[in-house]
Amino acid sequence: GQIAFYSRFCAACHHHGILVPADRVRMLSTPPSLANSASNGVWSEHRVLPRYRIVNQTKRCRGPSVIIFEAPLSGDLQKSDDPAVFNVATSAPLPAEWCAT
Repeated sequence: GQIAFYSRFCAACHHHGILVPADRVRMLSTPPSLANSASNGVWSEHRVLPRYRIVNQTKRCRGPSVIIFEAPLSGDLQKSDDPAVFNVATSAPLPAEWCAT
């Protein structure tokens, strides 16, 4: 069977949580055309985008799907002809009330 995602994190991360810079998180307005890989790590790979993780994407989830990047986005992604990249490029940042200060 597949290992539960939470088991990929250490005890300290479970206890203290993980801080992610808000500029590395985007809300996807359409269902993601990207998918998480079934690899042993946290991150999935794409030929143009930084390594990423899609969250809140299952049928049981409410609200928009969210993509978290390992590194900051760079370049002019809106010019890409790749639908997945364009979806990310036109996605919205997280609302300020969702972010800790």
